[in-house]
Amino acid sequence: MADGFYEFNVGKIECVAISDGHVDIDFDRMQARFPDVPAKDLKKAIKSAGQDPDASPSHFNTLLIRSGVELILVDVGSGASGAAGTGQLIDNLAKVGVVPANINHIVISHAHGDHVHGLLTKTGEFVFRNARYVISALEWNYWTNKELLRGLGDYGTTLGRIFDKISRRTMRIGLTSPVADGIRAIPAVGHTPGHIALQIQSDGETFLHMVDILHSAVQFASPDWMIKFDADGAVAKETRQRLLQQAADDGTRALKSFSDARAKCYGTC
Repeated sequence: MADGFYEFNVGKIECVAISDGHVDIDFDRMQARFPDVPAKDLKKAIKSAGQDPDASPSHFNTLLIRSGVELILVDVGSGASGAAGTGQLIDNLAKVGVVPANINHIVISHAHGDHVHGLLTKTGEFVFRNARYVISALEWNYWTNKELLRGLGDYGTTLGRIFDKISRRTMRIGLTSPVADGIRAIPAVGHTPGHIALQIQSDGETFLHMVDILHSAVQFASPDWMIKFDADGAVAKETRQRLLQQAADDGTRALKSFSDARAKCYGTC
């Protein structure tokens, strides 16, 4: 996304993919992400996807949804704690005329740092001061386990601080629950225990935001390739194959968090 955002509609619902930035991954790091894939196969797949094996782009995108009077943001990026080249969400929201105080609801697809660390400032204040939060109950319960967080060191401390802060503003939902008019959760577990995708429907049009069921363009051609970041690789593979097949069978437009300027929106966009 050369401008940091990409606008499209699903029926009457306005959507904007908003970039939080990107980093380029060298081949050694890509190989480490896909340790079970032979190097020659991985390199060939990266080239086939139109990318440079020595600098594969890893993009971090959020989704802004305007549904009636509601302004909904799906995930918030890494804020000030991410790698160089990320943390651009707030600046890119401004390009479409949105400031953090405008956001009514934030959907947390899952609780990895590049999706939730942007919820609070460095001093622990709300970035989106008027927002309420939505997350699957499975995801919330997993990442608020005190014993688990203690075992995660600084990362667990940060995550615990975030969830403590937003607790009173957060609604925990089922894996297939409605989120807003025309928007509902879709089970996408495997990457994390309570990961959700989103289905948006309006005026006979359907859109699927798959979030982190994939992490690289190479997984479109090889959805059985598992990345080391998945909590349960086998379940994540089944989820990936199921949702990709569903989108293909139904001709559904779909967005993935790593989308780039050549592939902002997959399917019939």
